[in-house]
Amino acid sequence: MQSTASSASGPSLMPTVPTVGIIRVLTSDDPTAVAEQGRPLERHYGFPTFSRCIPGQPYGIHDQESERCAEPKIVALAREMAAEGADTIIISCAADPALERTREAVDVPVLGAGAAAAAVSLGLGTRIGVLGITDEAPPGVRAILGDRFTGAVRPRCAVRPTSARPTAPRRSWRRRPAWSSRERTPCCWPVPA
Repeated sequence: MQSTASSASGPSLMPTVPTVGIIRVLTSDDPTAVAEQGRPLERHYGFPTFSRCIPGQPYGIHDQESERCAEPKIVALAREMAAEGADTIIISCAADPALERTREAVDVPVLGAGAAAAAVSLGLGTRIGVLGITDEAPPGVRAILGDRFTGAVRPRCAVRPTSARPTAPRRSWRRRPAWSSRERTPCCWPVPA
């Protein structure tokens, strides 16, 4: 983005740094956790960021039903963020929920994490596999990868718990897990059933 600035010698084009709005699809009231995904953009590229969570999704998007429920929330939040000054919006979910609907709803560029990662991977290799929280690659990712897609896998640490939900804050679950060790390995946060 460029803007016109006036100076003593007349108007000149000066580059401006776009503000990036990040939509988190996992509801959290922890401001540090919510802002975490914007920090690399700020630190490495100098982009100011602000992040917001969609409401009512404490376990994020993990199946078709949760995605269906989240889509109108994503679109509404994108509209709010664009009105608050976001020059670009990132939907922080590999499944790219509501990506096309959100692009139609706002007048700023909207990136999906899955589509962006798939596009970058095309420049890095000819045979591309996908790691995720489900056994299948998201449809949008698979479409971008085309015949270079070789397969998808859900790592063992992304096991879905079958009964108990986590009760402790994320930062303390490593010390005292609130579910049995058979339901997950200690390498990552569990995905709800």
